[in-house]
Amino acid sequence: MRILVVEDEPLIALLAGEALEEIGHEVVGPCASMGEALEAAASRTPDLLLTDINLVGPGSGTELARLLSQRLGVPCLFMSAQPQAARSNADVAIGVLHKPYSSGSLQQSVRAACEVLGGRRPLVVPRELELFRAA
Repeated sequence: MRILVVEDEPLIALLAGEALEEIGHEVVGPCASMGEALEAAASRTPDLLLTDINLVGPGSGTELARLLSQRLGVPCLFMSAQPQAARSNADVAIGVLHKPYSSGSLQQSVRAACEVLGGRRPLVVPRELELFRAA
């Protein structure tokens, strides 16, 4: 699966990318801003958007999720310490992975998101993952 990672904290972005590549995903980015993410998505359409809610510069992860959903049909999983903001935008996301999270929780969360997108109920849902919709 091709996953666009959008995170304003460089170390978190790097670790997330490595964790996803470790389980066989292709990582687009990481990007820190909405503008970078839109450019990256235009050149290599992602199958899934993983985004923080706070980004560098203008725009937010919630705005990005709406744009990519509307323009390209890209589903989203928020990664955030702001669960209320994520819940307020549940209509454009599979769920929210609460920060702080481990690499293992990120990997399990992406697996769960893939299962939901495939119409299946996830077998494993890490405690840091709050699903907004399930199969």
